[in-house]
Amino acid sequence: MIGRYRQHLRYSPKWGTRVKCESLIAEYSLHVVDAGFLAVLFVAPLFLGGRHDMGRLVVVLLSVMVSLAWCCRQIALGGGTRTSTRIHGLLVVSIVLVVLQLVPLPGRWIGFLSPRTNSLLPLWSTPVQGIPSFGKWQTLSLTPSATRISLAMFLAYGLLFLTALNRFRKLAHIERLLNWIALASIGMAAIAIVEYFTSNDLFLWFYQHPFRSTGDYTQGSFANRNHFAHFLVLGIGPLLCWLFRHQSDASNPTTSPRVRFASVTVTSRATIWLTVGLMIVLFAIFLSLSRGGTIAMIVALVTTMGLFYRADQVSYRTFFVAGGLVVLMLCMLSLYGYEKISSRLDDFSAGSLEEIDSHKGRRSIWAANVASIQAGGFFGSGAGSHREIYRIYMEKPCRTEYTHAENGYLQLATENGILGACVLLLAIGSIAAISFQAIRSQNSPRIALCVSAVIASLTASLVHSVVDFVWFIPACLSMTLLLVACAVNLSKLKLEPQKDRRTLHNASTQGQVWASKQWWLTAGVATLLAGVWMSTVMVGPAIASLSWDRYLRASIANAKLTQFRNLQEEDSETAASHEMYINEMMAELQEHVRWYPQSARAHLRLANRHIQQFEQEQHHNNNAMEISQIRDAAMASDFTSSQELRQWLTRAFGGNSQHLYQAYGHAWQAIRLNPLQGQAYLYLANLCFLAGHQVNAIDAYLDQSLRVRPQDSDILFEVGKQHLLLGRVEQTVDYWTRAFDNDSSHQRQIVQYMAGQVAAATFVEYFHPDWRTLAMIWQRYREVGQPEDLLFLLHYSASLAEADSQNQKLATQRHIWLALAMMQSHVDQADAALISLQKAYQVAPSNYYTRHALGFALLKAQQYQFAEPHLRWCLARKPRDKQLQDALIRVAKKGALSHVLIAQQPERQFNKMERPLSPISQSIPDRKGWNGESDAQAPSQSSSPAGWTPSP
Repeated sequence: MIGRYRQHLRYSPKWGTRVKCESLIAEYSLHVVDAGFLAVLFVAPLFLGGRHDMGRLVVVLLSVMVSLAWCCRQIALGGGTRTSTRIHGLLVVSIVLVVLQLVPLPGRWIGFLSPRTNSLLPLWSTPVQGIPSFGKWQTLSLTPSATRISLAMFLAYGLLFLTALNRFRKLAHIERLLNWIALASIGMAAIAIVEYFTSNDLFLWFYQHPFRSTGDYTQGSFANRNHFAHFLVLGIGPLLCWLFRHQSDASNPTTSPRVRFASVTVTSRATIWLTVGLMIVLFAIFLSLSRGGTIAMIVALVTTMGLFYRADQVSYRTFFVAGGLVVLMLCMLSLYGYEKISSRLDDFSAGSLEEIDSHKGRRSIWAANVASIQAGGFFGSGAGSHREIYRIYMEKPCRTEYTHAENGYLQLATENGILGACVLLLAIGSIAAISFQAIRSQNSPRIALCVSAVIASLTASLVHSVVDFVWFIPACLSMTLLLVACAVNLSKLKLEPQKDRRTLHNASTQGQVWASKQWWLTAGVATLLAGVWMSTVMVGPAIASLSWDRYLRASIANAKLTQFRNLQEEDSETAASHEMYINEMMAELQEHVRWYPQSARAHLRLANRHIQQFEQEQHHNNNAMEISQIRDAAMASDFTSSQELRQWLTRAFGGNSQHLYQAYGHAWQAIRLNPLQGQAYLYLANLCFLAGHQVNAIDAYLDQSLRVRPQDSDILFEVGKQHLLLGRVEQTVDYWTRAFDNDSSHQRQIVQYMAGQVAAATFVEYFHPDWRTLAMIWQRYREVGQPEDLLFLLHYSASLAEADSQNQKLATQRHIWLALAMMQSHVDQADAALISLQKAYQVAPSNYYTRHALGFALLKAQQYQFAEPHLRWCLARKPRDKQLQDALIRVAKKGALSHVLIAQQPERQFNKMERPLSPISQSIPDRKGWNGESDAQAPSQSSSPAGWTPSP
């Protein structure tokens, strides 16, 4: 009896829908599966598109839930069929590849499979005498914690894909899933538009992102507008499919006239609502100002309509509808956002990569990824390691942290090596073959619409991934995988042309393999075990991410407060706020580490916080010493034991010395978790005396930090500083020259250290300063230099001004000539300063500061006739300026006596500049007009240009 029942189920044409003998468990399990897929599409994206660690946990739990529920359904039914495709093999190969990156391997295997590891980590492969060994590095991944999380996410995606492959096998099921995807896009677009026009700078009106707000462009619940636009683009094909399917149902000749007439009203309403939904999606994409999203949207629209036309689903009415939509879209854009959108998208019309990537950010990170791929071998640096590995190969440092490459293909190859790239190409080739098979085998208009929608969305995803990392966003990748599952099942779907609509829901697919109850039970147990491991991996980072967010907010607030303290006098309230933020940051970092002990970033920042806490408390002590001085004193004392050293530190610094031991422990732990943390090696170089190390340990740590961060300006500056403390001036100059060229924030510190210690000619020979730093260099040498230093700098600056005043903007030229005039006035070269001011006036005749300085310079030179128009022009803009009033009174008194002499002097002739100049130092005041703005208006405050204090 049971055998006949199973045989009936095996060959039943109604398998996959409710059957008479289906148990309640199977029925409820199916509801749980559908609810899980709905949550993946509608709930998970609300957690910053799934990019937040809490969102990742939600995706993992939902994937495990739908997979377990499907296994329970099949077990309750006594077995069932499962879909088998070539993609299953690629999934297994991908999982094995990531697992191999985490498996401990012998040292010689690491050297063979990943040759760069030994050269990057010499302290791990060749221990230095007198330094505790970190141990042999045993994994192919250089960031095991991140790779472990990536493996958990990959398993979740695999479970989601396999469950979708088995759940949505029928045409009715596929259409329902595509409708869900379309609704998810419409819903996210509607949320984004409402959020944009009612923005309080909080995501979903309650979550404060540490770095982003919602008032500049639409981005919904996504932290990145490009990813938001991609999520909507994936729904364009399914949305058009739904819209055209309603039209095809209403005009279906196989349907009876009475049924067709009855469905006209319903179809019209659905068409209107779907059209409105399409307009909302397109409008939200435009308002996101995402250039990559706009390209992907165009690709999706063109591909969808092209495939619809090929399937003979486009009629003349479509063109009228499309024209109306274009007109309506233009009206919507004209009401709001047209100028912003047009200015953002104008870069495409230039047709130049220089215009699109003006700051060379994408090209720089792409070049770094290519170099990393060439050095990474077969297995790469480990899944999830991009944010650490790319820094090694950047030609020039960048203050922006690229957590991901701006290219999905390059990032996969960087993290997973040549093998990962091959698997990716095979996957794309398999999906392309499946798509072509679906196009060739379609024999129904309904199948044709679904195939066209799926292929269009997948094509847009492939195109957009060239310029962004959309595959690394859980919300976007989950939707993409569901579309791939639809493509696979559509390629196997076979329908007879003469069958009516009811049989479309019940027609079976090809490529199904029978699986017994025991098989599904085994699959369920494996899924449960994998789910427990995945949840264990993801729960800690998810909970810890909340404290990390709070830490970042406190850190940003403290940075703003510190900047305010530098500009204003510190009061008790400001000091209390600063201390509050410091304590909050420390507490949140400790909470983060408690939940996620494998966080190398948190350990590194805790080490930094303890060092800063020690230095801050030291400033209030009588025996204030820098850590480097304490290190040198400890090394010179030659303590016999660590206990003796600890007692000495306690006597000298009291309980404050515990911060040093805490910093040392966290820095050591950060390196053990992630050996690419260059800053941690610098901390160990400063604190190695706590473990009884000598000078050779300092050199080893400095060398290791440079290997993993060769172009990092912070590392270069600190390494140079350590060499300076050790008396190695040549090495210091070498590292500081590289840091100075990198336009780092340490330029001022380098000037403070070097200016006055070396002659100006030597400084210029080493560092080749330009107008970004010349002002601070001049000021420093005025304080500590010799007169010959100032004369040399003045000659260098004058020649540089002439050379740089050829191809720069007018506002930049003005600042250069004003800065040069300031220098010339400091050394009493009044005539030369006057010439420089005249050149500044010629390039910016409507700038207040230029004419103010020029007027007083002419007044000081007793050229009253030429000074008067400039002073009157300035007074007209600031009529209450007492200094200008007194100057004009002086002109009136002296001008009559000197009128004849001034008139007899020939007016100076100056050559006009034809082309504009280069940016200058930030130390020169950033007046209006510096960035190309109109500088005809006078400033609100009464002040003269920097360096000018003329006496009326």
